[in-house]
Amino acid sequence: MIPLAYRTPSGATSENPLMMALIAVVVLVIIVAWSKFRRRK
Repeated sequence: MIPLAYRTPSGATSENPLMMALIAVVVLVIIVAWSKFRRRK
């Protein structure tokens, strides 16, 4: 899904791949939750 070359502005990707994965999961959850929230209204 996410290219290994992807880097955050702070360069946290190269230091901590786990943090990048965590951020990706959080973003996905927010997107799904936002879409569900908008559908309810």
